[in-house]
Amino acid sequence: IMSDPVLGEQEIMNKRIIFFLPLKILLSLLLLFTLLIIFLIFQLFRNTGNKMVFQVLTILTGAFIILLTILFFIQYGDYKKKTYVVTANSSDIYLLPDDNETVLNTVTEGEKGDIIMTNNDYIKIKISDGTEGWIKKNNIIINMN
Repeated sequence: IMSDPVLGEQEIMNKRIIFFLPLKILLSLLLLFTLLIIFLIFQLFRNTGNKMVFQVLTILTGAFIILLTILFFIQYGDYKKKTYVVTANSSDIYLLPDDNETVLNTVTEGEKGDIIMTNNDYIKIKISDGTEGWIKKNNIIINMN
């Protein structure tokens, strides 16, 4: 799939900026926020005699926090994928990480996909047609979340 390499590089930089916090810190902040909301609801309805309203609001708040947590994990999982964008005009995809190996395919500037693993100066990638192979690291920009 052809795309603009500048937009691809910008997309990778946006992912680095948005998801710079480790997962443990994000979960801690989410838990702290949840406890703060429940405490505020409790303080609001503590002196009123209406315990039913307090229970309903607590359950609704808990359900809302659970929904937000699920949506967060879905999005976070997507952004934590290691991806690449080809920055060279064209680059060969090799069967093994060596210049003398068989060339499986060639990718052009702006193409992007998933990274499978790294090996010194080569990255094993999966291109849009499903082919897996090795590309030289200096021909791509990598999302290193």
